[in-house]
Amino acid sequence: MIYIFVIDSTIFIAETNIAMEEVFSIMEQHFGLTVAAAVFLVLAILAGIAYLAWKAGEIRAKLTTYDANKCVNHDARLLARETQHNDLQSSYNRTREEFDGHMIKHEDFASSVAELRSAVDAMRRLTDLLFTNKITSEFTKSQSPVTISPEGDQIIKSLGLHEMIDKKWADLSHLITEKAGTASPYDIQQFCITQSMLYPELFLCEEDLIRIKEEAYHTGRTINPYMNLIGVMVRDKYFIEHHINIADIDKHDPTKKC
Repeated sequence: MIYIFVIDSTIFIAETNIAMEEVFSIMEQHFGLTVAAAVFLVLAILAGIAYLAWKAGEIRAKLTTYDANKCVNHDARLLARETQHNDLQSSYNRTREEFDGHMIKHEDFASSVAELRSAVDAMRRLTDLLFTNKITSEFTKSQSPVTISPEGDQIIKSLGLHEMIDKKWADLSHLITEKAGTASPYDIQQFCITQSMLYPELFLCEEDLIRIKEEAYHTGRTINPYMNLIGVMVRDKYFIEHHINIADIDKHDPTKKC
């Protein structure tokens, strides 16, 4: 008889001499030596196949357990990374919202500062207007209606004031029509002259305004006389364009009414 022992993955086949001899002798007597040897060979092969099958099952079980654990660990890592990604995205969104909020506040503050600066500048110009030149200057005649003096004509030619006004005329015509278009000729005149002195940046391009300021600096003047002159020129151009008689100014001048 054959005994199969499995120790540390090694097969040990123990045979008892007595049993082997008896079995082999009986088989030899009945079937012959060849058949007996073949039977023992088949039994050995079957025993080997059985062991290999058992061992393969054991390995497969280990691999299945390993794969399952590996998948679980992999899924856990993926879940952790996804959670971390979501946390980062949430943090980014909060930071972006806070940043946008600060930007809006900064823009509002900057806008308020710009408006305040513009208001202060307008007040300064108004002060200069009230205490220096009023609505006339050395380049215009104080008679009513206000007209351009000979010196004013020279300034117009030397600085090219007609060309400067033409650059801004579309905006100026729209501004006058919107703010004073329905007013009397006198009010239109006052609007053109005072607004040109208070807000010169509305009446001239930046480079032209710089040139006027440089001319005023070199001649020891403020820019008010130049803007006063430009205001009168704008009034004349607007009156011609809208067919307004300049003589009608006196009809609406409150200082000349009884």
